[in-house]
Amino acid sequence: MLMRMLRGSDWSELAALLSPSVIGAIDRMALISQIGTLARQYTGRGGFADAVAATSEILAESGLPIILDPGASPPASTVAHPHQGDLLLELYFRQILHGQSALLDLRRSRFFMLGTRLIWLPSPLFYRWSPDFGEDLRAMYRGFYDGDEQRYVGALRRLGLESCRDALDAHFGPSQESVQFRLADFRTSIGAIFSSRRPGQTKAAPELFSFGIGLVCLYEHLESLGGSYDASAAFHRATRRGRGASS
Repeated sequence: MLMRMLRGSDWSELAALLSPSVIGAIDRMALISQIGTLARQYTGRGGFADAVAATSEILAESGLPIILDPGASPPASTVAHPHQGDLLLELYFRQILHGQSALLDLRRSRFFMLGTRLIWLPSPLFYRWSPDFGEDLRAMYRGFYDGDEQRYVGALRRLGLESCRDALDAHFGPSQESVQFRLADFRTSIGAIFSSRRPGQTKAAPELFSFGIGLVCLYEHLESLGGSYDASAAFHRATRRGRGASS
């Protein structure tokens, strides 16, 4: 069902997440269940209002100049916010660090300027992660950006990615202070990460699939904006709670 939704649509980039290496790394029935949930939520919008409310609360607390309004009508043409890429990265990390659900539609076409504010009108593509997966995802990022090797490796083990450490490190790159986001590089990294899993290893966490959807959208948006970004600074801004934390 999801493949039918993707083919020939503006979601075609997500097809990379259904490569043989990804499908083989995740339990088949768990993956089918997750894809079914995503498709039902996308077409029926069940739970979308709650996910929007949760992310709106995160945005209100952050002080980011982003207004979440799924019902808004985008203008015929848009101009980028002068700091749109940095805002997007912080938004991405804040949903992971401070929420249990995430709105995954971070594509550039879903954002436009209104005065000094960035309006976000995501489609109903979202996922509510299990508490364990959410905690492991946060531990992976905190371990990586804080240089906490034990936390980082422990999170990779629980996510079923421990044997992919070298490929993951290559994906993150040698420096997080000046990162260029390209979808072609992302597709290459995904193939390398999941192909590097050892035979017989415990299956990867199925929720990595929905997490990957958000990453694809993030890459599409940042690639379209161009330039390079300080991902480490965006992450550490996102760890701070309270208004003005992003300043």
